[in-house]
Amino acid sequence: MQKGLIWVGADDGSLQLTRDDGATWTRLDRNVPGVGPEAVVSHIEASRRAACTAYATFERKFMDDLKPYVFRTTDCGTSWTNLSGNLPEGAYLQVLREDPKNPDVLYAGTETGLYVSVVGGNDWFRLGGTLPAVPVHEVIVHPRENDLIVATHARGIFILDDASAIQELAAAAAKPAHLFAMRTATRFATKMNKGSIGNSLFMGPNPPYGAIVRYHLRSRPADSTTVKVEVLDSNGQLVRNLGQVPREAGINTAAWNLGYDAPRQRRPINPDDPSIRFFGMPSGPRVLPGRYVVRLTVGSERMEQPLDVRVDPTTKTTPEALRMQFTVAMELRDLQSLANDTLRSLDGRKAELEARRKAALAVPDGGGAAAATQLAGELAQVDSLFDILVKPAGVPYWSDGPRISDRIGALLRNVDSGNFPPTTAQQKLGKELATELRDALERVRKYLGRFTTM
Repeated sequence: MQKGLIWVGADDGSLQLTRDDGATWTRLDRNVPGVGPEAVVSHIEASRRAACTAYATFERKFMDDLKPYVFRTTDCGTSWTNLSGNLPEGAYLQVLREDPKNPDVLYAGTETGLYVSVVGGNDWFRLGGTLPAVPVHEVIVHPRENDLIVATHARGIFILDDASAIQELAAAAAKPAHLFAMRTATRFATKMNKGSIGNSLFMGPNPPYGAIVRYHLRSRPADSTTVKVEVLDSNGQLVRNLGQVPREAGINTAAWNLGYDAPRQRRPINPDDPSIRFFGMPSGPRVLPGRYVVRLTVGSERMEQPLDVRVDPTTKTTPEALRMQFTVAMELRDLQSLANDTLRSLDGRKAELEARRKAALAVPDGGGAAAATQLAGELAQVDSLFDILVKPAGVPYWSDGPRISDRIGALLRNVDSGNFPPTTAQQKLGKELATELRDALERVRKYLGRFTTM
């Protein structure tokens, strides 16, 4: 920026520049090639790259001319270069913005959507997805959040969370795989119940909780090629493997909810399970604030980006309080894993008994009746052990109290939901549940031990 240098465009096509705070003006539109009469200067963008660099856009829709007109000068308007390139007819410009972090990235708000160039113009692509091909009248990159904010005519405001993928796209496209820079992730308290806010309330979706991971693949890797995203702590220890992640050509997006691995599961997760729909997918305790590393592996190639995790700055908490919360939450997660491991063993035993009883009942002339009766008793004993650990399936939550496993899961969710230490009562309950679980596991061990020692 240069003090006293001001660009002005008018709706009669006049393009002016002053270098002395308006004392004198120089007309520049006569230097712009290829723009017909009766043009309107729709926007001027002063570049952050150099004082004498600027962009000017024109439109002539009232003259039935729907071509895009976009130009750049690097000499304070003495000469202009046409940057319209492959912009289609009909995409006349309302606004053009230069990216504040990468001046080679240009955003063109046109009558038919938002177009982006990552090479300083001429080569453009339309930014689609959920952003429709509607008039775009303003574009800004948020100076703090680095979000791309797009104002449309009649279709509201659209926000692309974190413009890093666009800002780095030219460099990314030159490599087989590229992991984009990570922005700081914030740990904040969440609330599942939205209260009474009416039916079909319109609201835009929030970005996923935690850290958004974006990466670019030049082409889709073969199915046999490993594609994985991992999170490591400052000591290089694995915190989380994000599991199955997208592997398409172009920009891919995954999200990490700032949690460690969930407790080991009793059985494969069913997304249609009512508890999953209500509580969400299982997750482990959230990490402590600090520096982490996100690692992308594609075949034999590995790339990393640092990730800072912070706690909600409006939260009144201390590192000691968060560490106490983390310690208790991890203990509860491990208790839940032990409970699920035991339930999985009982599931296997029950399936075996049911298969044997079915076979006994199939013996002709009632020859297997005695065996079937004995097996029915065994099944009742297994069900009694289940009843200690987990509430029977299909029983409404209001009709019967939770069992040990249910109570551990509920306590884990409550302890890990905020940014504060567990209460004295929660710590006491955690110890009581650990004792109850130990006693229950001993009963199961004795029962199953009868068969493993035979």
